[in-house]
Amino acid sequence: MQSYLVGTNENEVLERAALLRELLPPLRELEASEVLNALEPMWFVGTPERIAERMRGFINLGVELFVLEHWMQDDRDALKLVASIAAEIA
Repeated sequence: MQSYLVGTNENEVLERAALLRELLPPLRELEASEVLNALEPMWFVGTPERIAERMRGFINLGVELFVLEHWMQDDRDALKLVASIAAEIA
């Protein structure tokens, strides 16, 4: 299981990082760019292409299934973006 933060471009990723601060108390005091820096080592963060690239590294190690944790329940656009990653890694 892996959490993610996705956007069509870096500005959109930053916008979602700002929104995510409201959901996760440890992130509330951070700037959006600091949220990205804090999450990147543990989460899939970035555009679908960037996330797909990171996933390929895990696939090369033998990972066959990813369960992605969606934190912003009302953000259907993010769900569509993360669904597009399947085409990137195919």
